[in-house]
Amino acid sequence: GYEHVLATSNGTSGLILLARWFWKQGYRKLRVPAFTWPSSYKAFDWLGYKIRFVDIDRETWLADFGDMMFDHDELLLPVDTFGSSWDPSADGHCTLIDSAQSLGAKWNDTSPTRIVSLSGSKIITTGEGGLILTQDKEIADFVLGNSWFSRMGEMQAALGLAYLEKLDDILAKKHNILATYKM
Repeated sequence: GYEHVLATSNGTSGLILLARWFWKQGYRKLRVPAFTWPSSYKAFDWLGYKIRFVDIDRETWLADFGDMMFDHDELLLPVDTFGSSWDPSADGHCTLIDSAQSLGAKWNDTSPTRIVSLSGSKIITTGEGGLILTQDKEIADFVLGNSWFSRMGEMQAALGLAYLEKLDDILAKKHNILATYKM
């Protein structure tokens, strides 16, 4: 349901592009769960954002922003983990989600911009690669105008398209694995 899907060389490159975009919009702080991968916040750190960590909810493994007060120049970056997806309606301040680990999960909302990873360990892979999903044409134009250093290769794209054709089968196998774990 996203208007713009932009391929990148990897998920981290997508985060770098988005960190640059939000810097241009005046954001200078990032709040991110402490339970995450460095790639989720390092791009922002490299640009000079002040990084603030929050705890996670023990039941969902998702960021627990609680009823915190946020600065006007602060960006929230919830991270989808273990098939759990951040619900953007839980916090109206959220405009960006690191969904690197949740491709194939059900998303209830397409309003936030998302980054998705397509590395070899993901449900859908291109061997390497990533996607930026956004409804925002200005973000899409910025990414397209600045993606010269992070384009997805042709072989990666071809592999990704082959995986898409088999996505239903792949997800069915993952659901069977999940059912086995729950026994």
